[in-house]
Formats: sequence, C-alpha cells, structure tokens
Amino acid sequence: MKYFRSSNSLYAHITRLVTNHVLIGEYRLQFFPKELIAYPCGNYSIEIRRYIFFECPQYKKSYNPKRELLKDIITFLELNSGSFCF
Repeated sequence: MKYFRSSNSLYAHITRLVTNHVLIGEYRLQFFPKELIAYPCGNYSIEIRRYIFFECPQYKKSYNPKRELLKDIITFLELNSGSFCF
C-alpha cells in the first residue's frame, strides 16, 4: 500500500491489471466469445495485458534496470492514466 501514494484510482487500476478485470480483448473474449474483438495496434488479434504493458507502441514506457515489477506497473499506470480502466 505504501507504493500507491494514497491514490484510490491508482490502486483500482493496479487491481484491475493484476486480476485481468478490465475491458480489453483478453477479458472480453471470456464473456463475449462471438463478438469481433480487434486490437487497433495490429500486432495481436486481441488486446492482452502483457503486450500492452511491455510492447505496445501506443503506450508510454519507462525503463527500470532493476525490473521491480510493482514499481514498473505503478510508473506505467502513471504515464498512461487511461489504461486498464473502465
């Protein structure tokens, strides 16, 4: 909790990211398997968390040489405040 800087929205975004309870293709495929789910980036047929977080050029990234995943996630969400939200 100390890493979230008392931010309820940051905590909510991290919870959605970790639990995969966010409206991206990976999640929607479970509940709407017949719906056409195309990812605008074009490198994958559906949005998946790993690609969004690590590779997608549509999102800002930060470099962390220590690869501390929790800090990476927090930094990513601060740089991309509209990601992993409803």
